[in-house]
Formats: sequence, C-alpha cells, structure tokens
Amino acid sequence: MPIANRDNVATGIVGIAVDLSGEGAERRRRRESEMVLSEILKEIDQPVSLLDNQMRILMTSSAFCEAAAIGSEDALLRKLDEVIASPPAPRLTSGEEYTWEGAAGHLFKSRHLTYINEGSQFGISISEDISREESLLAAVKAARKVKDTILEGLTEPAAFLGDDARIEQMNKAFLSMLGVAKETVAGDSLTHWVSPGFKDRLIQAYAEASAGGEMISGESILRNSTGAAILVKFELRAVTENTATPRLVLLQVTDWGDPAERVESRRHHEISDVDGVILEILAVGEGNARIAQSLCLSRQGLDYRLKALRRQMDAASRGALVGRAYALGILDPSTWPPRLSHRTP
Repeated sequence: MPIANRDNVATGIVGIAVDLSGEGAERRRRRESEMVLSEILKEIDQPVSLLDNQMRILMTSSAFCEAAAIGSEDALLRKLDEVIASPPAPRLTSGEEYTWEGAAGHLFKSRHLTYINEGSQFGISISEDISREESLLAAVKAARKVKDTILEGLTEPAAFLGDDARIEQMNKAFLSMLGVAKETVAGDSLTHWVSPGFKDRLIQAYAEASAGGEMISGESILRNSTGAAILVKFELRAVTENTATPRLVLLQVTDWGDPAERVESRRHHEISDVDGVILEILAVGEGNARIAQSLCLSRQGLDYRLKALRRQMDAASRGALVGRAYALGILDPSTWPPRLSHRTP
C-alpha cells in the first residue's frame, strides 16, 4: 500500500501480510475428508445417502445409486424426493424411518440420522432391502388366510399343528370343545391338553402324519379347561405348503364326548352275530325273503329282529338302518360285499 505526503506525493510503501496457511489447511482437510468419505461410501454395500439441511444429496454410496436407478453425478445436489419413489416428508427428524420403492420393484426401509458439525446440519439415510422379508410376510399371511378358510368350512373341531404339535390355528368348534379362548390355546402344544396315558400315542401319530405319509386316525382323551376328560376320535394329515412356510398337520376331530357316555353308547349299539349277518345282507340290497332264507328264519322272526334293530339304532327305515350301521362303525365302509368291522374275511 503506497504512503503519500500532504502534496499527495508518494513517499513510501507499507506492506501488510496475512497468514492464510490455516485457512488453506482447513480447506485441504475438508477436501481430504470428503475424499475419504466418498471412498468409504463406495465400499458400503448398503444404500446410503448424505444430505444437507435442505434434503439435497451431497454424496451417495454405489448401492444407493443402483437401488434408485440413477447415476452418482445425476443425483448430486438433487433433493431426495426427486430421486426416489414414495419419498419421505420434506423434513426428517433424527431416528425417523421411511420406506420407498426402488428399481425392479424392490422395497427399501431407511433410517434417517441428523448431525450438526460446526453449526452446519446434515443428515445421513441408511437403507436396507426388505423385499424378501415383505414377500415372506405376504406368503405367510396368504397361507394363514387359506388355512382360516379351510377351518371355517369344517363343522367338526379342527386345528393346524406346527412343530412339536403346537396349535397354530383352530376353528370355533375346537375352542368350544376345549372350553377355552383362542389366546389360551394358540401356540400351546396339543400334548398339554392330552391325558398323560395318551401322550405317547398322540406324539407317535403326529410324527407319522408330519412325515407326509397317509392319513393317521386314532383315539385319545383330551382334558378341557376345567380338567374334564373328552374322548375323541381324530384324523391327522400333513398339509404341504410353499417353501415360505413349514409343513403343518391338520387335526380333525370326527367324534368326541364324555368317555363314560361314549362307552355306554357303544355297549348300547352292540349287536348279536345273527343281527350282524342281517345288516350285511340288508346292506347288499337283498329283500326280506332272501334274508330269511339265508338265516333259516321265519318272515315273522325276521320282521321282529328288523324292528328291534331299528329301535336300537334309532332308524326309521331299512335304508336309515344301513346308514346308521356305517355311521356307528358296525359295518366296514372299506369292504364289499358289506362286512362287520370286527369280522375277518
């Protein structure tokens, strides 16, 4: 800077020196930090974006550009809501989460974190691909809906059993049989509701059914919510589902009630050998004359026995008598000509 006298004549020069080395070092430090951060972002396999306080993109990871289907240069200084579909709110608080749809229909969940450094605020959003997680959840929900539909269509008590015979889903009839609410039995093993003497047999039947073989049938004694015994006839069959959900076993109770009443009912429906042959011939469709001739009975004697059988089985007609005989298990439905269930060929 020149120095002048009163006559405005230059008489000297004054030099002023300013030390800029500190500011230059700060600029270099920031550039180096940005380069290091940029290299780090390149190596991160998650979608990450660095944002200023206006939600403009300052830096991104390569995974973010791939997820958003945009080049790194094209994303620079653009607002986040211009780059991704289903953008978040214009302002995000630290810790806030949001989801967005990326390339090829992939779904991402992001968590936004806010930082303040030397008076400047910036944010970083870290994302993860949750597409597979969402598709698995959708598959499980769809499978559950299908199972609910199956259970609702069954009038008898029924339930789906998972690992260790755990009760996963059940219908209202099943809850009514045990006298419990859904919350009480859901997730509990069926073995907890079985009388101790029948547990091993039920576990064996469950193992055979879950192996994917044929339908397994059997009897067991369950205990309801009050501890009362329930004698049940059941069927177990494996249910094959998609790979998103494990194989389940469908339990269907075909008959149930008080054990003492069931035993008395069976005793009440026991029939003589002669009456058993009458039912076998009757089930073929033969008339009274053929039945009487086969058994060397008089017509009056046959009429007497048929009336007694109808009263015993509460059947109003010959056809109803045959139907009741099958329903009560007196006639074997798997054989022809008809035979008594306990009779060997």
